[in-house]
Amino acid sequence: MRCVFAQCVWLGVAAAALALAPAAGPTIVANHLASSAPSGVQVFFASAPAQADAKATAQLCWGGERGLLSRTFRLTALNATDAAGKPVAISAQLGDANSAAWRDAGSEAAMIGDTTAYFVPLAVEPAGAEPTIAKIQGTLELKLGKTVIRVPPESRVKDQYAKSSLLEAKGLKLADLGEQQRFNLFFVYSNEKRGTIPNLFLVTGAGKPFYTSKPRVDGLGTIKISPTDSIPLDAKIRVGTGADKGNLIADAHKLLQSKEQLTAALAKHGLRVNEYACRMTNVYAVEVTRSPGAGAIPELVLDFAGKRIKGQGVAASSQQDPSANLTTAWTFDVPADLSGKQPDILVLLPGDDGVRAVPFEFHDPFGSTRKPAEPASSK
Repeated sequence: MRCVFAQCVWLGVAAAALALAPAAGPTIVANHLASSAPSGVQVFFASAPAQADAKATAQLCWGGERGLLSRTFRLTALNATDAAGKPVAISAQLGDANSAAWRDAGSEAAMIGDTTAYFVPLAVEPAGAEPTIAKIQGTLELKLGKTVIRVPPESRVKDQYAKSSLLEAKGLKLADLGEQQRFNLFFVYSNEKRGTIPNLFLVTGAGKPFYTSKPRVDGLGTIKISPTDSIPLDAKIRVGTGADKGNLIADAHKLLQSKEQLTAALAKHGLRVNEYACRMTNVYAVEVTRSPGAGAIPELVLDFAGKRIKGQGVAASSQQDPSANLTTAWTFDVPADLSGKQPDILVLLPGDDGVRAVPFEFHDPFGSTRKPAEPASSK
């Protein structure tokens, strides 16, 4: 009985060890024709054998800086051959028979091995013929977006221009302003007494106006500030157009965050706050400056270790002189789980976008001639 019991215990321990053992990652095969791919696009093949409840997989994958911005694709050619050059049936699992139609990848980009990529499942017939395949080749067409320049955190210092020879070559400068608290503010005000309602101006510490209230048809005034509007910490509120210092209200940044304090400050100037709503929003701010003749204004995207966030760009100046620099301020809503983290900043430049064919060729894709990996040492 002891022997039987010991065997049962040993089998139980062995089964538990197998259950806890991490599943082997996919086998990645590089594209033999990678040199002919567009810049920023990486096409590769991934396969994994059946494990426990997981079925065997075979995937045509694409990633890279620009590849991850290119979800739309079509597969115009796909074939497989054995070592003697004879065809082996292989097909893409696309959901319909029109294999050459443009379509979007069926899922979000996923981690395949150590690479974030989109993928198309492949199937081989008959089942089990995978080891006979010596080569898979074909053509993947992508609707490529813009060229991407990645600016990592180590090349940036807050409130200074980033060090990037690639940006400088394009006539661009990028300043990382970091995370900031911005206003999402709306309030309506009126006169305590009859008469024309004065405009309210937000002015810099030096007295330069950068925002003015808007009149309503009912005679009331409105202030609406969005997270794309940057309010300096030394900003003031000016009542009316007069230059009298008595019309200035200091600490605007603080007052605008409190209905009670704003109401008390405006009451001293004969104004009443009728409606008020304010919510502070956490944003990531970046400025990009384009030199004259540098081409189109770039788009910016934040990349938090593969999670990309698009933002909103607003020209910081109404300057229309083509011989002057143009600065665009970008703001990005930062989710709470990413707050405090340093993203890569992607600068997207037009000029090489459009439909591009990417030929691929994978040799020995299922590893039929490769030796199995040695088990990891327990030492």
